[in-house]
Amino acid sequence: MKNVLLFCSLVFTSLTFAQVTYLTENFDIPAGAPLTSHGWYAHSAAGNNAVSATNGGLTWNDYYLSGIGNAAAVVNDNEDVNRPFASAVSSGSLYTSFMVNVDAPIPATGEGVFLHMGFYGSGTTAAAPNGSFTNISTAFRGRTFLLQGSNAATFRLGLSFNATSATGTSADLNIGQTYLVVLKYTFIAGTNNDQVSMFIFAEGDLASYEPATPALGPFTSTASAGDAPELRAICLRQYSNDQNAIVDGIMVKDHWDIKKSTLLVENFDYPSGSPLTDHGWFAHSGPNTNPILVNNTGLVLAEYAANAVGRAAAAVNTGQDINRPTSEYATSGSVYASFLMQVSGPITTNEEGFFFHFGTYGNVANPVFTTLSSAFRGRTHVRQGSDSDKFRLGLSFNANIPPTESADMNIGETYLVVVKYEFVPGTLNDKVSLYAFASGDDFTTEPLTPTLGPTTATPIDPLDPMSPLAGDAPSIQAAVLRQYAANQNVIVDGIVMRNHWDVFVPCVTAQGVDEISSCDPIVWIDGNTYNASNNTATHLIV
Repeated sequence: MKNVLLFCSLVFTSLTFAQVTYLTENFDIPAGAPLTSHGWYAHSAAGNNAVSATNGGLTWNDYYLSGIGNAAAVVNDNEDVNRPFASAVSSGSLYTSFMVNVDAPIPATGEGVFLHMGFYGSGTTAAAPNGSFTNISTAFRGRTFLLQGSNAATFRLGLSFNATSATGTSADLNIGQTYLVVLKYTFIAGTNNDQVSMFIFAEGDLASYEPATPALGPFTSTASAGDAPELRAICLRQYSNDQNAIVDGIMVKDHWDIKKSTLLVENFDYPSGSPLTDHGWFAHSGPNTNPILVNNTGLVLAEYAANAVGRAAAAVNTGQDINRPTSEYATSGSVYASFLMQVSGPITTNEEGFFFHFGTYGNVANPVFTTLSSAFRGRTHVRQGSDSDKFRLGLSFNANIPPTESADMNIGETYLVVVKYEFVPGTLNDKVSLYAFASGDDFTTEPLTPTLGPTTATPIDPLDPMSPLAGDAPSIQAAVLRQYAANQNVIVDGIVMRNHWDVFVPCVTAQGVDEISSCDPIVWIDGNTYNASNNTATHLIV
């Protein structure tokens, strides 16, 4: 009998699209200047009570456009203005974020629409009908209202798809307080079914990722209004001398990305030898077997943001695996996990495996921290090097065997590693990348080319075709340390997770004078004994 072996070759193609920013407006123009002199166009009552820049802008926590330039005073009647996007948008979702501060009570005469999205004329994709941006269609989409609050110290925001009165209203908001607002328009295939939603954040609220439930909406298009053929502009509208709205930091994107956030910081500043499960970590595998302990000393790499603080974690055995939840659960944009690592002993084939990865809980909506999904993403592997004093790093999206490995790295040397997870719209196209830096390397900004990756989600492990893989992560919710071999010899320190690249802190040279009085000989910080007054002794602290 002849044995026949059949090999199936599977090819998966995924299309990925760059995330787009269509408009950024900081109103970084002279106070009192009309907006129409700085990229805005009047489409109603031009020059009559012109919308102008305030003297001073608004601030909100870590919003990307906080505290830059001035703001727009939308406080009068008559002139309405618009600013065009870089290009027309007719599919997907559009997120318009801005800060707003209502600086005086809103009387009944001050209620109305102060901001909305728009398109020009009949909604063609040309720059604007007749070459002019002064012809906005009156079919305003995402009408955003200022409304009276329950008392003179409050106001409310309202939203409609295109109706002249608000379909929904917010709870009371405080006069004089700055809020971050995100207006979302979603194009949906079909007729009269596009949607608008609004998200409202007070200072200190979690806003790094899109909440599952908006503050207002979603409200759907109606036959009388119809879906927008496209969206091409953001509009500021004046309708009353009593509307009292200050608007700042307008940003329009096709994705949720509005705020710099730190999701986790772990310096292992705990007693040496104590289990990490006593310090905010949770065991999800082998809870009572060889727990991961706090190492006696920490790791050092100059200018890393979490350098030389506390101790470290010793993931050096087989048994317990642990995770630490993030303060916010990432569902869009990118997540950067940076940490220091050192391999303290030789790596043979028996000690190869992955020691770090991103985690998602089994119940994404209502996590149980001791139940982690086995679909580990961003698996960071330790691999055998070309010699006994070398090792290599590997990276896989979710595979047991990494598709690529780094060059040789030195046993006993501390490295900075950054693992990036990127949410990409669509299916099976999220990405992971890895960046590795030795002491002295430049990591001030994200390099154009990672050390490993980007590696994309696939349904089948190309190196192990019989092993199905998980797809895109529904959410990134934890940092995970994994033990897999009795002598894996991995020390990890200074884990920081953020939604942006921020791993570099420059060394600072400081000089000062320390004046000491003594009647007896004194041994100073430089180790020398001084018997008389001296103003020339110096000492360099490193």
